[in-house]
Amino acid sequence: MSSRFLVLAITAVGVIGLGSNRASAHDLQGRVKLPPDAVIVEAWFSDDTPAQGASVTITDAGGNEVASSKTDDTGVCRLPKLSAGKYTAIVELIGHRDTIDFEVAESSTMLEFSNWRLNKTLGFTAGVVGLLATSCAFWLIRRRKTV
Repeated sequence: MSSRFLVLAITAVGVIGLGSNRASAHDLQGRVKLPPDAVIVEAWFSDDTPAQGASVTITDAGGNEVASSKTDDTGVCRLPKLSAGKYTAIVELIGHRDTIDFEVAESSTMLEFSNWRLNKTLGFTAGVVGLLATSCAFWLIRRRKTV
């Protein structure tokens, strides 16, 4: 009975560890830059291709839309300067989506916001290491039972 449980646990760890790394050639990523006179949203895919024609929507802290546009051929969208406050930029293209929370300050210094993402190679490595560690634990338990 316990060996079935261990096989199920090993399978689950493998699926979760390897499946949680969303390796996709078209993972949409965005960045918000705040020069003193505008809001600039950049969008690209994980293979560094610009996200041409992506829809960009800016919402305030209450979820109300305050600005919207589309990215150009270089994956860049320039919007008018916003008043001080907290906002969210939503970038969407062909079923892919990224959201970037950002804050416009009273000062006129250049700020940049983007989402932190786990390096895909690191995520894959962590999944493989977890699978190997679980497999070794299973092997040691089976070995102890036969001795």
